[in-house]
Parts: sequence; structure tokens; C-alpha cells
Amino acid sequence: MKSGKIDLLASDQDVSIRKDTVETGGSFGIASLMAMQPQMITAIATEDSEVMVLSRQALLGLRHEDIELFALLMMNVAREIARRLKSADDMLLQCVREHKNE
Repeated sequence: MKSGKIDLLASDQDVSIRKDTVETGGSFGIASLMAMQPQMITAIATEDSEVMVLSRQALLGLRHEDIELFALLMMNVAREIARRLKSADDMLLQCVREHKNE
């Protein structure tokens, strides 16, 4: 993201939670690049924002143009997905703790 601030929301019909806030230098939508499926997150700009888009086609093109850069990018994407998975686990554990104390 080049500038601004975007909230990432996970929601279904009656529940919505803010999973993360992305600011300048951050990224979102990377899991959909890896999983080859639509993202299940809603991104809402909370202030004027400018984003850069990397299409799946451009990503796959990079694989053919510069395999080392592609590998480095994929390693960083995997790290970010792992960080977000831990964050989701922490949220789940917090919800279980709160429910247990009711």
C-alpha cells in the first residue's frame, strides 16, 4: 500500500470483526494470490488511500522473468500468511477465553 489506512473485516450474515488495519507499506489480499481463490475479507479505506495491485497474471509472469525475485517474494508472502494465521489463532483463543468466563 502506497499511502492511507485500510481496515480488513471478516464477516458473514450477522457477524463482522476487524481482523487487521493495513497502513502505508502493508499489504492485503496476498492469500488469494497463493490459494487461487477469492478472498473472504472486505477491505474498507478509513482514510484516503493509494494501493498498488499485483495481478495473479503478473505474479506468474515474474516467475518466468526472474525466478530468484519470484522465490524471494513467495517466501515473504508465506511469512506474512504465517503471521496472519497466528493473529487469527490469537483472536480465536481470546474469544474462547471470554466465552469460558461467562
